[in-house]
Amino acid sequence: MTNDKSRNFWISSLICFCLFASLLILFRDYVLDDAFITYRFSQNFASGHGLVWNKNGPPTEGYTSFLWMALNALALKMGIDAVLFSRAIDIVCVSVISLVLIKKTSKYPLPFCIAIGGALTLNPSVAFLAMEGMGTWLGSGLCFLLSIWSIKGMRYMTGVDAFACCFLGFLCVLSRPDAFAFAAPLLTSMALLLYSHGRKHEVLVLIAWGIAFVLLGTSYLLWRHAYFSDWLPTAAYLKFGIGRHYGSLYLISFIAKVALPYLLMWLILFKGRPLLKPPPHLVPAILGCSAFCAFVLVINPIQGSFWRFLYPIFPVALILMIEGLRACDQRIFCSKPIAIVSLSLVLVWNTFLLPQIFAHKRLTHQGTRVAIGRQLNGLNGVLFTTASGAIPYFSEWDSADTMGLTSQEVARGGVSSDFLCRLNPDVMILVGNHAKGKSYDSGADKLKVTSQYMMETGFVAIAAIERTKDVYLFCFCRRNSPIFAAATDRLLNIQGVHYGEPEELILGRSIPIWKIPVD
Repeated sequence: MTNDKSRNFWISSLICFCLFASLLILFRDYVLDDAFITYRFSQNFASGHGLVWNKNGPPTEGYTSFLWMALNALALKMGIDAVLFSRAIDIVCVSVISLVLIKKTSKYPLPFCIAIGGALTLNPSVAFLAMEGMGTWLGSGLCFLLSIWSIKGMRYMTGVDAFACCFLGFLCVLSRPDAFAFAAPLLTSMALLLYSHGRKHEVLVLIAWGIAFVLLGTSYLLWRHAYFSDWLPTAAYLKFGIGRHYGSLYLISFIAKVALPYLLMWLILFKGRPLLKPPPHLVPAILGCSAFCAFVLVINPIQGSFWRFLYPIFPVALILMIEGLRACDQRIFCSKPIAIVSLSLVLVWNTFLLPQIFAHKRLTHQGTRVAIGRQLNGLNGVLFTTASGAIPYFSEWDSADTMGLTSQEVARGGVSSDFLCRLNPDVMILVGNHAKGKSYDSGADKLKVTSQYMMETGFVAIAAIERTKDVYLFCFCRRNSPIFAAATDRLLNIQGVHYGEPEELILGRSIPIWKIPVD
């Protein structure tokens, strides 16, 4: 039996990680544009400017995860490239989670070991998220460790276990604020269940450490408010404006496209068993997952690509599935035909995700924006753009964006002419979709303000640079800007990008087209 477990572990690990490495290679040239927002905050923090978007600007919390920002700042301080560091951390986290899952299923038939242990490494969206630089799997790894430690602590809890549970819960929230909806119910239910079983000493130890980390968390919140003069992160104002019903659609999509094969396996494997009466040591993690799903339904999250904000509870659900099976009759779990069918279902389901991921990669690829940012680097300018990311990061210009991701003022009240006058941008780079007959302003109120400002302050349209098929980055420059000539020359001579015709794409707007002087 021991030899079979060892053989299954090594064979499963080899297969899963070879496929995972192949998927990583497929997405090696992709970094999500939003990742460069965190990198810029990290760079400014590491350079001693504080938690600011613009070096001389006000404190702004435009990143999602304080822990991820701080870790990247440490890496940049040590001279490590942020993209390389981000990818390494996420890949290590996926690998550790997968090795734990494979180890715990290695005594079952090999196909089961691959299907459940390789739930992350066989999934192309997992590799895609690991390469995009957003720290998705750091948060997932922390939630996973918390669930494992809670299971251990419910069986027998020492002071070290109590500290680890509370510390991991604290790190989960620092890594991603919405993880509070997972960690708080899990830890609270642990204390209540321990008390109900008469384990009062363990409850007291857990509560003592819990109070210590609650005080630490409260101190962090008070510091946040004092530093940023706001209780909510900048991105929260954008999130609440999206609409709550998207949370339910997001959850349904995740279940249908990622979790469904495992739900079917769960129903088959637990057929005839009391699903509503799980082993007591699993209850806290189950309640944590349930509370997190309820949070998604009630408070709409910032969606993120490919269920990035739902993946943290997926490994937890897998460990609950494994631990639940270990606590009941396992004969059906040892059935090789069911194991083969389960693995086949997982592989087919994951294959269907590939076209969707490649389409998203083409749509959001950062290459053009990186090229523009690098081209503008070295000029001392101010930029206003549709969405912050690679262009401000690589250009190193002071900037703001129409979404308000890097400005509390814009996030709360939208773009105003007064805000633009104070920003005084030299260049504006705005997105437009030619295929849908839309120019840069798209009829949105905040961009109508932008258009009016450009007409009043003497902007001219310089170039339309293709970002993806039919989606263009419209580049405008202010005529009286001291860097007008240099910025115009650089924007018209970027290697490796495709230019459209501004006359065709701006669709008769009142902003004049810059004509290159002919000697």
